[in-house]
Amino acid sequence: MEKNSKIILTIENEVATILISNPSKLNALSYSLLQDLEKKLDDLKQSSAKLIIFKGEGSKAFVAGADIKEMVSFTPQQAYEYIKYGQKVFTKVSKLSIPTIAVIQGFALGGGAELALACDFRIVNSDALFGFPEVQLGIIPGFGGTQRLTQLIGYSKSLEIILTSKRLSGEEMLSYGIANEFVKNGESMDDVIDKWVSSILKAAPIAVKMAKQAVQASETSSLESGLVIELMCETVCFSTSDCKIGFESFLERKQPEFKGE
Repeated sequence: MEKNSKIILTIENEVATILISNPSKLNALSYSLLQDLEKKLDDLKQSSAKLIIFKGEGSKAFVAGADIKEMVSFTPQQAYEYIKYGQKVFTKVSKLSIPTIAVIQGFALGGGAELALACDFRIVNSDALFGFPEVQLGIIPGFGGTQRLTQLIGYSKSLEIILTSKRLSGEEMLSYGIANEFVKNGESMDDVIDKWVSSILKAAPIAVKMAKQAVQASETSSLESGLVIELMCETVCFSTSDCKIGFESFLERKQPEFKGE
Protein backbone atom coordinates (compact mmCIF):
# COMPACT_ATOMS: atom_id res chain seq x y z
CA MET A 1 0.00 0.00 0.00
CA GLU A 2 1.36 3.43 -0.98
CA LYS A 3 1.66 6.03 1.76
CA ASN A 4 -1.22 8.54 1.77
CA SER A 5 -2.86 6.84 -1.21
CA LYS A 6 -6.57 7.52 -1.55
CA ILE A 7 -7.00 4.42 -3.72
CA ILE A 8 -6.23 1.29 -1.72
CA LEU A 9 -5.77 -1.95 -3.63
CA THR A 10 -5.79 -5.28 -1.81
CA ILE A 11 -5.86 -8.80 -3.24
CA GLU A 12 -6.96 -11.81 -1.24
CA ASN A 13 -7.97 -15.26 -2.44
CA GLU A 14 -7.92 -14.11 -6.08
CA VAL A 15 -10.33 -11.26 -5.34
CA ALA A 16 -9.09 -7.67 -5.71
CA THR A 17 -10.71 -4.85 -3.78
CA ILE A 18 -10.27 -1.23 -4.83
CA LEU A 19 -11.26 1.07 -1.98
CA ILE A 20 -11.83 4.75 -2.73
CA SER A 21 -10.59 6.30 0.51
CA ASN A 22 -11.37 10.01 0.63
CA PRO A 23 -14.04 10.02 3.36
CA SER A 24 -13.59 13.67 4.38
CA LYS A 25 -14.87 14.57 0.89
CA LEU A 26 -17.32 11.65 0.65
CA ASN A 27 -14.80 9.89 -1.60
CA ALA A 28 -15.02 12.61 -4.25
CA LEU A 29 -12.92 12.13 -7.37
CA SER A 30 -10.09 14.63 -7.80
CA TYR A 31 -7.67 14.63 -10.72
CA SER A 32 -4.94 13.09 -8.55
CA LEU A 33 -7.33 10.43 -7.27
CA LEU A 34 -8.18 9.48 -10.87
CA GLN A 35 -4.45 9.19 -11.61
CA ASP A 36 -4.04 6.94 -8.59
CA LEU A 37 -6.98 4.82 -9.74
CA GLU A 38 -5.46 4.40 -13.19
CA LYS A 39 -2.17 3.28 -11.66
CA LYS A 40 -3.95 0.67 -9.53
CA LEU A 41 -5.82 -0.60 -12.60
CA ASP A 42 -2.50 -1.00 -14.40
CA ASP A 43 -1.06 -2.85 -11.38
CA LEU A 44 -3.92 -5.33 -11.57
CA LYS A 45 -2.84 -6.49 -15.04
CA GLN A 46 0.06 -8.37 -13.45
CA SER A 47 -1.97 -9.80 -10.57
CA SER A 48 -3.67 -13.14 -9.97
CA ALA A 49 -7.06 -11.50 -9.37
CA LYS A 50 -10.07 -13.09 -11.06
CA LEU A 51 -12.63 -10.52 -9.90
CA ILE A 52 -12.55 -6.90 -8.72
CA ILE A 53 -14.77 -5.23 -6.12
CA PHE A 54 -15.03 -1.43 -6.01
CA LYS A 55 -16.01 0.15 -2.69
CA GLY A 56 -16.08 3.59 -1.09
CA GLU A 57 -14.73 4.02 2.44
CA GLY A 58 -17.44 4.40 5.07
CA SER A 59 -21.19 4.03 4.84
CA LYS A 60 -22.01 7.58 3.67
CA ALA A 61 -20.81 7.33 0.10
CA PHE A 62 -19.56 5.05 -2.62
CA VAL A 63 -18.35 8.14 -4.46
CA ALA A 64 -20.29 11.38 -4.02
CA GLY A 65 -19.07 12.78 -7.34
CA ALA A 66 -16.21 14.82 -8.72
CA ASP A 67 -14.32 17.33 -6.60
CA ILE A 68 -16.29 20.52 -7.31
CA LYS A 69 -13.84 22.71 -5.38
CA GLU A 70 -11.18 21.61 -7.85
CA MET A 71 -13.40 21.98 -10.91
CA VAL A 72 -14.75 25.45 -10.17
CA SER A 73 -11.61 27.20 -11.43
CA PHE A 74 -11.21 25.11 -14.60
CA THR A 75 -10.96 26.86 -17.93
CA PRO A 76 -12.79 25.15 -20.81
CA GLN A 77 -9.46 23.66 -21.94
CA GLN A 78 -8.67 22.36 -18.44
CA ALA A 79 -12.19 20.93 -18.19
CA TYR A 80 -11.71 19.22 -21.56
CA GLU A 81 -8.48 17.57 -20.40
CA TYR A 82 -10.00 16.54 -17.06
CA ILE A 83 -13.13 15.05 -18.61
CA LYS A 84 -11.14 13.32 -21.33
CA TYR A 85 -8.88 11.77 -18.71
CA GLY A 86 -11.83 10.68 -16.56
CA GLN A 87 -13.38 9.00 -19.59
CA LYS A 88 -10.08 7.23 -20.26
CA VAL A 89 -9.84 5.88 -16.70
CA PHE A 90 -13.46 4.73 -16.56
CA THR A 91 -13.10 3.09 -19.98
CA LYS A 92 -10.18 1.15 -18.50
CA VAL A 93 -12.54 -0.01 -15.74
CA SER A 94 -15.18 -1.07 -18.25
CA LYS A 95 -12.64 -2.89 -20.44
CA LEU A 96 -11.05 -4.95 -17.67
CA SER A 97 -10.94 -8.57 -18.75
CA ILE A 98 -12.24 -9.88 -15.41
CA PRO A 99 -15.65 -9.16 -13.82
CA THR A 100 -16.13 -6.02 -11.71
CA ILE A 101 -18.65 -5.33 -8.96
CA ALA A 102 -19.52 -1.91 -7.53
CA VAL A 103 -20.74 -2.12 -3.94
CA ILE A 104 -22.89 0.95 -3.32
CA GLN A 105 -23.73 2.22 0.15
CA GLY A 106 -24.68 5.88 0.41
CA PHE A 107 -24.13 8.41 -2.36
CA ALA A 108 -23.22 7.37 -5.91
CA LEU A 109 -23.70 10.71 -7.62
CA GLY A 110 -22.22 12.21 -10.76
CA GLY A 111 -18.77 10.73 -11.22
CA GLY A 112 -19.61 8.11 -8.60
CA ALA A 113 -22.63 6.97 -10.58
CA GLU A 114 -20.43 6.87 -13.68
CA LEU A 115 -17.81 4.73 -11.94
CA ALA A 116 -20.56 2.35 -10.85
CA LEU A 117 -21.88 2.18 -14.43
CA ALA A 118 -18.39 1.37 -15.71
CA CYS A 119 -18.47 -1.77 -13.57
CA ASP A 120 -20.18 -4.95 -14.74
CA PHE A 121 -22.45 -5.37 -11.72
CA ARG A 122 -23.89 -3.14 -9.00
CA ILE A 123 -24.91 -4.37 -5.54
CA VAL A 124 -26.78 -1.76 -3.49
CA ASN A 125 -28.45 -1.42 -0.12
CA SER A 126 -31.24 0.71 1.33
CA ASP A 127 -28.84 3.61 1.97
CA ALA A 128 -27.80 3.89 -1.68
CA LEU A 129 -28.64 7.07 -3.60
CA PHE A 130 -27.82 7.19 -7.31
CA GLY A 131 -28.16 10.16 -9.62
CA PHE A 132 -26.72 12.89 -11.80
CA PRO A 133 -26.91 16.43 -10.36
CA GLU A 134 -24.75 17.95 -13.12
CA VAL A 135 -27.41 19.96 -14.99
CA GLN A 136 -28.11 21.81 -11.72
CA LEU A 137 -24.46 22.94 -11.87
CA GLY A 138 -24.61 24.02 -15.49
CA ILE A 139 -22.78 20.96 -16.85
CA ILE A 140 -23.61 17.39 -17.91
CA PRO A 141 -22.35 13.93 -16.90
CA GLY A 142 -18.98 13.69 -18.61
CA PHE A 143 -17.26 10.48 -17.53
CA GLY A 144 -19.49 8.29 -19.69
CA GLY A 145 -22.77 8.70 -17.84
CA THR A 146 -24.84 9.83 -20.82
CA GLN A 147 -23.66 6.83 -22.80
CA ARG A 148 -23.46 3.95 -20.31
CA LEU A 149 -26.75 4.76 -18.58
CA THR A 150 -28.53 4.90 -21.94
CA GLN A 151 -26.99 1.60 -23.04
CA LEU A 152 -28.17 0.05 -19.78
CA ILE A 153 -31.74 1.35 -19.40
CA GLY A 154 -32.63 3.14 -22.64
CA TYR A 155 -33.05 6.69 -23.92
CA SER A 156 -36.18 8.00 -22.17
CA LYS A 157 -35.41 6.78 -18.64
CA SER A 158 -31.80 7.96 -18.92
CA LEU A 159 -32.82 11.42 -20.05
CA GLU A 160 -35.39 11.57 -17.25
CA ILE A 161 -32.77 10.79 -14.59
CA ILE A 162 -30.22 13.22 -16.04
CA LEU A 163 -32.53 16.20 -16.76
CA THR A 164 -34.50 16.00 -13.50
CA SER A 165 -31.42 15.24 -11.35
CA LYS A 166 -33.60 12.54 -9.79
CA ARG A 167 -31.98 10.56 -7.01
CA LEU A 168 -32.80 6.89 -7.08
CA SER A 169 -32.90 4.78 -3.94
CA GLY A 170 -31.33 1.35 -3.95
CA GLU A 171 -34.72 -0.25 -4.49
CA GLU A 172 -35.43 2.11 -7.40
CA MET A 173 -32.04 1.31 -8.91
CA LEU A 174 -33.11 -2.33 -8.96
CA SER A 175 -36.47 -1.55 -10.54
CA TYR A 176 -34.86 0.65 -13.22
CA GLY A 177 -32.43 -2.14 -14.10
CA ILE A 178 -29.37 -0.24 -12.86
CA ALA A 179 -28.66 -2.47 -9.85
CA ASN A 180 -28.23 -6.22 -10.10
CA GLU A 181 -29.08 -6.90 -6.46
CA PHE A 182 -30.71 -4.96 -3.64
CA VAL A 183 -29.68 -5.87 -0.10
CA LYS A 184 -32.65 -5.37 2.18
CA ASN A 185 -32.48 -4.09 5.76
CA GLY A 186 -31.46 -6.96 8.01
CA GLU A 187 -29.55 -8.73 5.24
CA SER A 188 -25.77 -8.77 5.29
CA MET A 189 -24.04 -6.92 2.44
CA ASP A 190 -20.95 -9.06 3.00
CA ASP A 191 -22.96 -12.27 2.65
CA VAL A 192 -24.45 -11.09 -0.64
CA ILE A 193 -21.02 -10.09 -1.96
CA ASP A 194 -19.61 -13.47 -0.91
CA LYS A 195 -22.40 -15.22 -2.82
CA TRP A 196 -21.53 -13.32 -6.01
CA VAL A 197 -17.81 -13.89 -5.55
CA SER A 198 -18.25 -17.60 -4.90
CA SER A 199 -20.46 -18.08 -7.96
CA ILE A 200 -18.04 -16.30 -10.30
CA LEU A 201 -14.89 -17.93 -8.91
CA LYS A 202 -16.40 -21.39 -9.42
CA ALA A 203 -16.42 -20.80 -13.16
CA ALA A 204 -13.52 -21.48 -15.52
CA PRO A 205 -11.42 -18.27 -15.53
CA ILE A 206 -10.73 -18.22 -19.27
CA ALA A 207 -14.39 -18.91 -20.03
CA VAL A 208 -15.36 -15.98 -17.79
CA LYS A 209 -13.03 -13.66 -19.73
CA MET A 210 -14.26 -14.94 -23.08
CA ALA A 211 -17.90 -14.57 -22.05
CA LYS A 212 -17.30 -10.99 -20.93
CA GLN A 213 -15.49 -10.19 -24.17
CA ALA A 214 -18.30 -11.64 -26.28
CA VAL A 215 -21.05 -9.82 -24.36
CA GLN A 216 -19.14 -6.52 -24.55
CA ALA A 217 -18.95 -6.90 -28.32
CA SER A 218 -22.74 -6.65 -28.50
CA GLU A 219 -22.51 -3.00 -27.41
CA THR A 220 -20.52 -1.87 -30.43
CA SER A 221 -20.95 -4.60 -33.06
CA SER A 222 -23.68 -5.64 -35.44
CA LEU A 223 -25.29 -9.02 -34.75
CA GLU A 224 -23.28 -10.51 -37.61
CA SER A 225 -19.96 -9.18 -36.26
CA GLY A 226 -20.90 -10.09 -32.71
CA LEU A 227 -21.56 -13.68 -33.72
CA VAL A 228 -18.08 -13.89 -35.26
CA ILE A 229 -16.55 -12.63 -32.00
CA GLU A 230 -18.66 -15.11 -30.03
CA LEU A 231 -17.46 -17.91 -32.32
CA MET A 232 -13.82 -16.94 -31.82
CA CYS A 233 -14.24 -16.71 -28.03
CA GLU A 234 -15.92 -20.11 -27.92
CA THR A 235 -13.12 -21.61 -30.02
CA VAL A 236 -10.58 -20.25 -27.54
CA CYS A 237 -12.50 -21.98 -24.73
CA PHE A 238 -12.34 -25.32 -26.58
CA SER A 239 -8.55 -24.99 -26.75
CA THR A 240 -8.20 -24.90 -22.95
CA SER A 241 -7.54 -27.65 -20.42
CA ASP A 242 -10.42 -26.25 -18.37
CA CYS A 243 -12.86 -27.15 -21.13
CA LYS A 244 -11.82 -30.80 -20.88
CA ILE A 245 -11.98 -30.63 -17.08
CA GLY A 246 -15.46 -29.10 -17.24
CA PHE A 247 -16.84 -31.74 -19.62
CA GLU A 248 -15.28 -34.64 -17.73
CA SER A 249 -16.48 -33.34 -14.38
CA PHE A 250 -20.00 -32.94 -15.74
CA LEU A 251 -20.05 -36.51 -17.05
CA GLU A 252 -18.62 -37.80 -13.77
CA ARG A 253 -21.08 -35.67 -11.78
CA LYS A 254 -18.44 -33.94 -9.70
CA GLN A 255 -17.44 -30.34 -9.04
CA PRO A 256 -14.76 -29.23 -11.53
CA GLU A 257 -11.47 -27.86 -10.28
CA PHE A 258 -10.42 -25.43 -12.98
CA LYS A 259 -6.78 -24.45 -13.48
CA GLY A 260 -7.18 -21.35 -15.61
CA GLU A 261 -5.36 -23.05 -18.45
